[in-house]
Amino acid sequence: MQIDAKPLPGVAIKLRHPGCTFAFLDVELRKIGRSPRSSPYGEQSRMPSMKMRRQMRANSRIEFDNLRDCELDPNVLEFVEQPAWLIYDLGGRTARHKGDALLRTQTCLEWREVKFERDASSVENEARWPEIGRSLNSLGIAFRVVTERHIREHVRLKNVEAIWENRLSPIPSEADRIAILEAIDTGAATTIADLRSLCSIELSTMLALIRRCFLAVDLNKPISEQTIIYRGSGLRYAAGTKVFNL
Repeated sequence: MQIDAKPLPGVAIKLRHPGCTFAFLDVELRKIGRSPRSSPYGEQSRMPSMKMRRQMRANSRIEFDNLRDCELDPNVLEFVEQPAWLIYDLGGRTARHKGDALLRTQTCLEWREVKFERDASSVENEARWPEIGRSLNSLGIAFRVVTERHIREHVRLKNVEAIWENRLSPIPSEADRIAILEAIDTGAATTIADLRSLCSIELSTMLALIRRCFLAVDLNKPISEQTIIYRGSGLRYAAGTKVFNL
C-alpha cells in the first residue's frame, strides 16, 4: 500500500497469499492447501506463469481466463491470485472479502474481482462494490470488477488465444533474439511485418516470443502484419530453460 495512505476505520488486510511478494509484506502469510476436487464456482485449473515463475490456481474458467490475460498483458508487471482478505465496514458490520487477483501494473496496485456479468450486477454485489472500493482506495489500492465483457471481449480474447495456441512454437537462437531487440531499439523495425522481413521469422514464432514476454503488443487491437511491436519485459525462463537474460 502507499506510504501516505490513510485506511478508513476498521479497514485492514489479513492473511497474505505466499505468492504475493510485491505487496502486504508485513501481513501474516496464510497456508495454501491442496486444490479441491470440485468447486461450486466451476472448473478448477492451474496455469504455469512465466511472469511469476510458478503454477497459479484458478477456481473457475473465467478466473483462469483472467490469469492468462494478466500473463500476456504488458501493462501487468506482477500478479497473484486470491491475494489476501480485506476487512472492511459494510453497513455498520464488519465484513471480509478475498479478492480474485492483485496486480502490480505500470501505474498502480489493482485489486481485481472477477465475476460473470450476471453475478457482478446482482443487488448484493452492487451494494458492496462501492464499500470495497472505498476501503481499498483508502489503502492506496485501485479496485476493479472485471467480467466476461472485458476478459472475453472478442478482439482481446482472439489475440490471447492465438498467442497461447502458438506458445510452443520454436524460438530463435540467442543471437537472433539479440538482433530482434536491436532492430526494435534502433527503430529499424516497428511492426510485425518489419521484424518478419528483417529477421526472417514466422508469425507463429513472433507469437511464441510474445507469450514469453520477450515481445509485447497491444492486446486490444487485432494482431496483423501492421501491429506495432515492442520490447517485452524480458522474461528469462520457459519450462525451466533459459530463454534470454536481459
